[in-house]
Amino acid sequence: MTVNAAGATTFGGTIGGTTPLSSLSTDAGGTTLLPAAVTTSGAQNYGDSATLSSNTALNASGVSFGDLVGGAFDLTLRTDAWSITNTASGSGAIDVAPTTAAGSIGLAGGIGTLQLGSPLFAKLTSFNSLTVGRADGTGAISAGALTLPSNTTITSSTGP
Repeated sequence: MTVNAAGATTFGGTIGGTTPLSSLSTDAGGTTLLPAAVTTSGAQNYGDSATLSSNTALNASGVSFGDLVGGAFDLTLRTDAWSITNTASGSGAIDVAPTTAAGSIGLAGGIGTLQLGSPLFAKLTSFNSLTVGRADGTGAISAGALTLPSNTTITSSTGP
């Protein structure tokens, strides 16, 4: 589904809860108010300023934001690709992990399906906490040289 609007786009309820959408994309003009849950089998691309309206869970092969405004809400991402083009702000928690428990994570150039680099981490410093990985995760976590935001937890079922 593609939504192009110069003003505000508001999704009033869960998207893809019973049957995931193939993808979801918004254009660069305006703002998007996200619901509590969005599930797609493909990518979610929020080209505009995406704002959390509650604690929000996004499940997709990839998630990209133009800008992310979290407020005091928490964001849970289950994805194999994540990017923020411009800015991110918020005081809630972020929890990001691969779509499957076997998915691997590469931090700052480390080898992994889900790649999270230092430029992305630098945009997340206003959030209260950042959790990378899954408690049931069995995939490897590999890291290059990086500086993590304060209050960052890296987790897996097999430990470090």
